[in-house]
Amino acid sequence: MLHEGRHVLHAALELEARVQRVATGWEAKLCIAVDLLLVLDALFPLLSEFYATQCGTRLRLAQEVFGGSWDALISGRTDLVIGAPSDGPPGGGYMARALGNMDLVFVVAPQHPLATAEEPVREDDILQYRAIAVADTSRHLAPRTAGLLSGQAVLTLPNLRAKRYPLRAGLGVGHLPRWLVAEDVAAGRLLVKRLEGHVAPVPLSLAWRSDHQGKALQWFVDSAFNTTTRSRLLGAGNL
Repeated sequence: MLHEGRHVLHAALELEARVQRVATGWEAKLCIAVDLLLVLDALFPLLSEFYATQCGTRLRLAQEVFGGSWDALISGRTDLVIGAPSDGPPGGGYMARALGNMDLVFVVAPQHPLATAEEPVREDDILQYRAIAVADTSRHLAPRTAGLLSGQAVLTLPNLRAKRYPLRAGLGVGHLPRWLVAEDVAAGRLLVKRLEGHVAPVPLSLAWRSDHQGKALQWFVDSAFNTTTRSRLLGAGNL
C-alpha cells in the first residue's frame, strides 16, 4: 500500500505541475507529423534540445506520405507538419513556411532491363516496366502520386525505406530521395538513370494550424528553421 501510495502521490504532483505549465502557455501535448521524404533521424537532436527545456509537453510523432501530411494537418490529426510537400489545400486554417527542396532520382537495379537503356530514358520505355510506389496516407483529401505514368503497372509499399528492396531486386523502377539511395548507388546495388523529362525537386514546407498558439509549437517552428537542422532533415549529411 505504501508503494502504491507513492505512485499515486507522484501522479498527482505530476498532474498539478502539468496544469501549471499549461497555464503558462505550454501545451499538455503536441502532435508532429514528419513527411517520409525527410530524414527522421535528423529530428532526434532537436527533440533532445526540447526535452532539455523541461516544459513537460508530451510529444507524439507520426509519419505521413504525400498528401497525407496536409490531410493530417487539415483534419486535426496533427498540430505541426515538418516537410509537407508542394502546395497546401485550399480553404486555409493553416500557416506555412518553405523548408527547402528535396532532390529525387530515378533508380533501377543493375540487372533490370532499363539499366542498359540509353540516356535520357524515354517515358515509353519506362511504361513497359512496373513502378515501385509508396501509398499516400491521406484519409480525407484526394491522394497524390508522384513519378507514375498512366497505365503503368504498380507495386505499392508502405514506406520509402521498404521501397528500396524491390528496387534492388529488380522488381520495378521508381524515384527515391537522393539521400536515401546514396549508399546503394555507391555500392552498385542501384543505378541512377537520367530521364528525358526533368525531375523537379519537391518543395517542402513547415506547416501548422493557425489556431494553435502554444509555446511548444512555436519552439519547434523556430528551431526547425535552424540552418543545421534544415540541412540534416533534407539529407545533406547523408550524401
